[in-house]
Amino acid sequence: MILDVAASAAGRDTQVDTVRRVRAAMRIPLTAGGGVRSVDDARGLLAAGADKVSVNTAAVRRPELLTELAVAFGCQCVVLAIDARRGRGSLEVLVAGGRESARPDAVAWAREGERLGRGRDPADELGSRWHARGT
Repeated sequence: MILDVAASAAGRDTQVDTVRRVRAAMRIPLTAGGGVRSVDDARGLLAAGADKVSVNTAAVRRPELLTELAVAFGCQCVVLAIDARRGRGSLEVLVAGGRESARPDAVAWAREGERLGRGRDPADELGSRWHARGT
């Protein structure tokens, strides 16, 4: 796993070149994240050789990103990373490399993220219809 945990806080883009160099050197399952804010950012990492993309800050700030990524690449390519620390009676969600508190309940966020990351058509109340996926 390659994670640039300071990318969001520093406003840096994804580390596409690093992923490309790691992929050229070895053939292992590879998840990359840090600075993934859009489908295009994820596409760049996947094209560079990542098998999966990891998102945290951007997903917390814009939860629909999880659905957009799952629809574009398949839910098997999306990892919701959750930084958490003990808060007042629960685990609170942190963003920006652990610098900012963002949500009061990490378990509730994990459940919501799982639901959003399925890639199903939100208009389909039964959840039985899957979007076509393209890479």
